[in-house]
Amino acid sequence: MVRSGEISEGDTTKLGEKYRGGINKGLYKVMSKMGISSVASYRGSQLFEIVGLGDEVVDLCFRDTTSRVKGAEFSDLEEDVQQLVKTSWNPRKSLEQGGLLKFVHGGEQHAYNPDVVRRSTRRFRAATGRITRPSPRW
Repeated sequence: MVRSGEISEGDTTKLGEKYRGGINKGLYKVMSKMGISSVASYRGSQLFEIVGLGDEVVDLCFRDTTSRVKGAEFSDLEEDVQQLVKTSWNPRKSLEQGGLLKFVHGGEQHAYNPDVVRRSTRRFRAATGRITRPSPRW
Protein backbone atom coordinates (compact mmCIF):
# COMPACT_ATOMS: atom_id res chain seq x y z
CA MET A 1 0.00 0.00 0.00
CA VAL A 2 3.02 2.24 0.49
CA ARG A 3 4.13 1.55 -3.11
CA SER A 4 0.69 2.48 -4.48
CA GLY A 5 0.60 5.67 -2.37
CA GLU A 6 -2.48 4.69 -0.37
CA ILE A 7 -0.57 5.23 2.87
CA SER A 8 2.57 7.20 3.63
CA GLU A 9 5.76 5.56 4.88
CA GLY A 10 5.48 7.38 8.19
CA ASP A 11 2.17 5.66 8.94
CA THR A 12 3.45 2.09 8.52
CA THR A 13 4.73 1.66 12.07
CA LYS A 14 1.52 2.94 13.62
CA LEU A 15 -0.62 0.87 11.25
CA GLY A 16 1.45 -2.22 12.01
CA GLU A 17 0.90 -1.73 15.73
CA LYS A 18 -2.86 -1.29 15.25
CA TYR A 19 -3.06 -4.35 12.99
CA ARG A 20 -1.16 -6.48 15.48
CA GLY A 21 -3.32 -5.18 18.34
CA GLY A 22 -6.50 -6.07 16.45
CA ILE A 23 -5.23 -9.57 15.66
CA ASN A 24 -4.27 -10.13 19.30
CA LYS A 25 -7.64 -8.87 20.54
CA GLY A 26 -9.49 -11.27 18.24
CA LEU A 27 -7.23 -14.17 19.16
CA TYR A 28 -7.63 -13.53 22.89
CA LYS A 29 -11.41 -13.37 22.50
CA VAL A 30 -11.53 -16.73 20.72
CA MET A 31 -9.14 -18.26 23.23
CA SER A 32 -11.22 -17.06 26.19
CA LYS A 33 -14.34 -18.59 24.66
CA MET A 34 -12.46 -21.89 24.32
CA GLY A 35 -11.33 -21.73 27.94
CA ILE A 36 -7.67 -21.10 27.17
CA SER A 37 -6.00 -18.84 29.71
CA SER A 38 -2.57 -18.45 28.10
CA VAL A 39 -0.92 -18.95 24.72
CA ALA A 40 1.53 -21.41 26.27
CA SER A 41 -1.33 -23.71 27.31
CA TYR A 42 -2.80 -23.56 23.80
CA ARG A 43 0.28 -24.38 21.73
CA GLY A 44 0.20 -27.98 20.64
CA SER A 45 -2.90 -28.73 22.71
CA GLN A 46 -4.70 -30.35 19.74
CA LEU A 47 -8.10 -29.11 20.90
CA PHE A 48 -9.76 -30.02 17.63
CA GLU A 49 -10.16 -32.90 15.21
CA ILE A 50 -10.02 -32.57 11.45
CA VAL A 51 -13.27 -33.55 9.71
CA GLY A 52 -13.63 -33.85 5.95
CA LEU A 53 -10.06 -33.33 4.75
CA GLY A 54 -7.87 -35.93 3.07
CA ASP A 55 -4.60 -37.28 4.44
CA GLU A 56 -2.46 -35.16 2.10
CA VAL A 57 -4.03 -31.92 3.36
CA VAL A 58 -3.96 -32.98 7.00
CA ASP A 59 -0.32 -34.12 6.87
CA LEU A 60 0.84 -30.86 5.30
CA CYS A 61 -1.37 -28.31 7.06
CA PHE A 62 -2.38 -29.91 10.38
CA ARG A 63 0.53 -32.14 11.33
CA ASP A 64 -0.14 -34.66 14.14
CA THR A 65 -3.85 -33.81 14.33
CA THR A 66 -6.48 -36.53 14.56
CA SER A 67 -8.54 -37.06 11.42
CA ARG A 68 -10.94 -40.00 11.40
CA VAL A 69 -13.36 -38.73 8.74
CA LYS A 70 -11.56 -38.36 5.41
CA GLY A 71 -12.64 -36.08 2.61
CA ALA A 72 -11.41 -33.33 0.31
CA GLU A 73 -7.92 -33.40 -1.14
CA PHE A 74 -6.04 -30.39 -2.54
CA SER A 75 -7.47 -31.06 -6.02
CA ASP A 76 -11.02 -30.84 -4.62
CA LEU A 77 -10.23 -27.60 -2.79
CA GLU A 78 -8.66 -26.18 -5.95
CA GLU A 79 -11.81 -27.01 -7.97
CA ASP A 80 -13.96 -25.22 -5.39
CA VAL A 81 -11.75 -22.13 -5.50
CA GLN A 82 -11.73 -22.08 -9.30
CA GLN A 83 -15.53 -22.31 -9.34
CA LEU A 84 -15.80 -19.45 -6.84
CA VAL A 85 -13.41 -17.30 -8.89
CA LYS A 86 -15.35 -18.03 -12.07
CA THR A 87 -18.65 -17.12 -10.41
CA SER A 88 -17.33 -14.05 -8.63
CA TRP A 89 -16.13 -12.40 -11.85
CA ASN A 90 -19.40 -13.00 -13.72
CA PRO A 91 -21.25 -9.64 -13.62
CA ARG A 92 -24.58 -11.25 -14.58
CA LYS A 93 -24.63 -13.76 -11.76
CA SER A 94 -25.20 -12.54 -8.21
CA LEU A 95 -23.06 -14.02 -5.47
CA GLU A 96 -24.69 -16.43 -3.04
CA GLN A 97 -24.66 -15.44 0.59
CA GLY A 98 -23.11 -18.74 1.65
CA GLY A 99 -23.18 -20.26 5.08
CA LEU A 100 -25.43 -22.92 6.49
CA LEU A 101 -26.99 -21.32 9.53
CA LYS A 102 -29.05 -18.47 8.13
CA PHE A 103 -32.35 -18.84 6.30
CA VAL A 104 -32.10 -17.81 2.66
CA HIS A 105 -35.35 -17.49 0.69
CA GLY A 106 -35.28 -19.98 -2.19
CA GLY A 107 -32.23 -21.67 -0.68
CA GLU A 108 -31.70 -25.11 0.75
CA GLN A 109 -34.47 -26.52 2.97
CA HIS A 110 -33.50 -26.86 6.64
CA ALA A 111 -35.23 -27.87 9.86
CA TYR A 112 -35.18 -24.26 11.06
CA ASN A 113 -36.78 -22.51 8.09
CA PRO A 114 -39.53 -20.11 9.20
CA ASP A 115 -42.36 -22.24 7.80
CA VAL A 116 -41.07 -25.36 9.56
CA VAL A 117 -40.68 -23.49 12.86
CA ARG A 118 -44.15 -21.99 12.49
CA ARG A 119 -45.78 -25.38 11.88
CA SER A 120 -43.87 -26.97 14.76
CA THR A 121 -44.95 -24.18 17.10
CA ARG A 122 -48.60 -24.56 16.11
CA ARG A 123 -48.48 -28.34 16.62
CA PHE A 124 -46.85 -27.92 20.01
CA ARG A 125 -49.44 -25.38 21.09
CA ALA A 126 -52.28 -27.59 19.85
CA ALA A 127 -50.87 -30.64 21.64
CA THR A 128 -50.39 -28.79 24.92
CA GLY A 129 -53.70 -26.94 24.76
CA ARG A 130 -52.08 -23.55 24.56
CA ILE A 131 -53.80 -20.88 22.51
CA THR A 132 -52.50 -20.59 18.99
CA ARG A 133 -52.46 -17.23 17.35
CA PRO A 134 -51.66 -16.67 13.74
CA SER A 135 -48.00 -15.94 13.20
CA PRO A 136 -46.85 -13.53 10.51
CA ARG A 137 -45.77 -14.84 7.11
CA TRP A 138 -42.01 -14.53 6.67
